[in-house]
Amino acid sequence: MKTAFIGLGVMGFPMAGYLAGCGYDVVVYNRSRDKVDRWLEQNDGRSAETPAEAARGADIVFCCVGNDDDVREVALGEHGAVHAMAPASILVDHTTASATLARELHAVAGKQQVGFLDAPLSGGQAGAQNGPTGAAPQLGLAPRVADAGRPQLGPQLGQEPCCRSGP
Repeated sequence: MKTAFIGLGVMGFPMAGYLAGCGYDVVVYNRSRDKVDRWLEQNDGRSAETPAEAARGADIVFCCVGNDDDVREVALGEHGAVHAMAPASILVDHTTASATLARELHAVAGKQQVGFLDAPLSGGQAGAQNGPTGAAPQLGLAPRVADAGRPQLGPQLGQEPCCRSGP
């Protein structure tokens, strides 16, 4: 399965590495190239020059960036991931962002027949470094998408997610 991981900060770097270590085909994107180069030195995978390039052909796109503005840029901006995602693919946002943004992403993704999961993480950097047993996602907005994505999300989630319907 092809996955994309956008954002290689203190949480995203180890999470993307965990997916690569589980044998997933991982394409990474980060705004600063030095983190991409460091990730590629430590993991099997490929890099992309834009979020859209990373997302093209991916079954699941994970996003873990700083704040609402960062998510909007990498997901919905001129070279945003959502614009390149295929119908039936899934966008998973691990960023701790606003409910307003989650609703916006849900609406835009839905227009493109892309599933969306709002899945901020608890556990901090240490949790991310410990894989799915350390960082617990809090899934929201689309239980049907969570159920459809559960087989593909297994290594990332590491547990039965608690879904709540929203917005």
